[in-house]
Amino acid sequence: MDRETFHIYFGKPDTSICLDKNSIFLDEDKDISDEFLKKIALDNIFSNLQFLDKNSQDKEKFLNIKERFENIKNGCDLSLYLYSDLSEIYFKNFYTNFLNYKDFYDVSSLKDKFKNKPAVIVGAGPSLKEDIFLLKKIKEKAFIFAGGNAVNFLNKNKVGIDFQGFIDPILKVDCNQNIPTFLQYKVFFENEFSKIKNKIFLPDADLYPLAIFLEHKIGLSKISEDFGWTVSNFLMTIADYLGFSPIILVGMDLSFENIEKTKNGYLKVKGKFNNDLFTKKDFLLSKKWIEDFAVGKKVINATSKGVEIFNLLNFSLSDFLKNPDLNKTQSVFNENFYIRNIENHNLLHNIKKSIENVLKLCSQIFLDFEKHIFDLNLIIFQNEIFYQKLLEPLWLRLQSLFLKNVLDDPIHILINKIIFFKNVSEIHLKILKGLNV
Repeated sequence: MDRETFHIYFGKPDTSICLDKNSIFLDEDKDISDEFLKKIALDNIFSNLQFLDKNSQDKEKFLNIKERFENIKNGCDLSLYLYSDLSEIYFKNFYTNFLNYKDFYDVSSLKDKFKNKPAVIVGAGPSLKEDIFLLKKIKEKAFIFAGGNAVNFLNKNKVGIDFQGFIDPILKVDCNQNIPTFLQYKVFFENEFSKIKNKIFLPDADLYPLAIFLEHKIGLSKISEDFGWTVSNFLMTIADYLGFSPIILVGMDLSFENIEKTKNGYLKVKGKFNNDLFTKKDFLLSKKWIEDFAVGKKVINATSKGVEIFNLLNFSLSDFLKNPDLNKTQSVFNENFYIRNIENHNLLHNIKKSIENVLKLCSQIFLDFEKHIFDLNLIIFQNEIFYQKLLEPLWLRLQSLFLKNVLDDPIHILINKIIFFKNVSEIHLKILKGLNV
């Protein structure tokens, strides 16, 4: 709303926000930071907020704030959704894979080994069906990357893949054992990757400090702070690290044409041909990620349909096929860059011991509560690695959700925090005991 109306209703010139039951009023004349918008998003996590214009004097500024807030809100909702099971699925996969897959190639040995070679990143969008014939032809001119469902689809249609990648924590995939494969330890543990000769494990970006701590201990090379929201984003990051250019996107619709999709929380948007399409929040975040990634790089969108992705060049696959043939690089995998870890079991055993210590401390704190002794700073946890690398970081991410209906009182907050620590610790201890760590 405009400043004059704001002051009439609230009468406080220094106020930048006022909460009135279910309404949040912003003064557009003041600078509104992303951090400020993030606080609003976290305080209203998983709520369906409507951003309304109340007689705004500056439409462009209003739309800028609205777009920033919606991106931040979507990111917060999706990020917290990943933590909603208190890390159980993630670490069930992580711990299992960490024990089972001890041998892999160091990705740093592949940096820039494919300098200025073209790479095709294949998504699993609806338009992929129409491009299968051209993809079979382009195989002779460019390296094909595929991940997730796109791998299954290309395998069924006998399209050769040069690199495959998997990061989904619940997806069962049909992987080719003879193809170099990029993985993260969070991938669904029931997939059989042990027979793949050329495995390249990469650390996750920043989801869980405990995972980063363990990955660092075994020498995983970190190549990015942000792998994006989808396996296609993951593969684009890798292709760029390996030196590929241009990077060509196929099957990257990030949308569907089916009207029925609206029944499952899909959003209606306009496609690149001004047609009606239906998308999801994570697709929109992936789109924004691609647009930011493409700045300063040669990225081509050869997807025939879907949403428009800005900052990309637009060519069809048939146009690309008119280019002269390119000689494909020979294998760059060398035994000198193979990592063999023997400490994985001991590392997890130490984590298990720390969890057991944390649970004992939780019991001690509950006894102290009965004596009206309250350690608000939780000093007794400070030396425990499980507290440092998982419990405290996870609590900081989720506290806005868990404290939503809790009295704003230090003792009430502390009690809920210890209950949270106990529940998370019991989940992890059960997983590790099941693995005989």
